[in-house]
Amino acid sequence: MCMLRQGFRVFEFGMFSSVLLAVVLLACGGFSGLRLGISMRDRGLELRSQVADINWLRAALADSEKRCAQQAEWLNAMEAELIAIRAQEPNIDAADVPEMAMRGA
Repeated sequence: MCMLRQGFRVFEFGMFSSVLLAVVLLACGGFSGLRLGISMRDRGLELRSQVADINWLRAALADSEKRCAQQAEWLNAMEAELIAIRAQEPNIDAADVPEMAMRGA
């Protein structure tokens, strides 16, 4: 009878250690999965922020290109206007126009 009780106790200990090992492995797996999920979520946030930054830079570049084109149109219009004024008054003295006197024209 004593051997039977010892055998049962060994069986109990073996069962208890197996259940304990399964719980420990399950906890470790859950912890690993949680860490992996958090790291993947962080990468996703980083990628979304990079995409948002790239979109903002593209919009800023498009706006800058539009402004440069507009300024080029204004400069061309001013140059055409200046050429038309000079063609109408060929006898302008350089001393009368301060900008021309500064350039030495």
